[in-house]
Amino acid sequence: MKKGILIILLIVITIVIIFSVKYKNNQQILNQARTYNQQFEKYKDKEILGTDVITIINKAIDLNEQNKIQKDENGYYIEDEKNSIKIDLTFITGEDETTTYEMEKIQKVGIESFITNFNLTNFKVTNIEYHKQTGKVSKIYIEQTEE
Repeated sequence: MKKGILIILLIVITIVIIFSVKYKNNQQILNQARTYNQQFEKYKDKEILGTDVITIINKAIDLNEQNKIQKDENGYYIEDEKNSIKIDLTFITGEDETTTYEMEKIQKVGIESFITNFNLTNFKVTNIEYHKQTGKVSKIYIEQTEE
């Protein structure tokens, strides 16, 4: 009888320890994602300058490179389900007309050229999407707010 109770108690303790470790790991992953996301979320729904846009693009490119995100034949990052970051940048091109470019296009044209032409232009981060698997930022939408 005592042996059966001891076995059941050991099984319960083992289950509690397993769930505690899994819970702690999940909390740690969520905290890492929260910290990771804050570097982009601080710009959401705020007026920012072109220099801030370049900062966001450079962070995204650096993180894509650190996470070894693959590129397609045109040099555009291929979205994955965990760590990739894409940025769409919408410019005002005329009255009621806009054009959207991906961050890689801005990089190809030249960061210096963007800074020269848009450093004091106002933009706004209008939306941020997240990876379902990791909760990390997956896509950022930035729009020019003035010509």
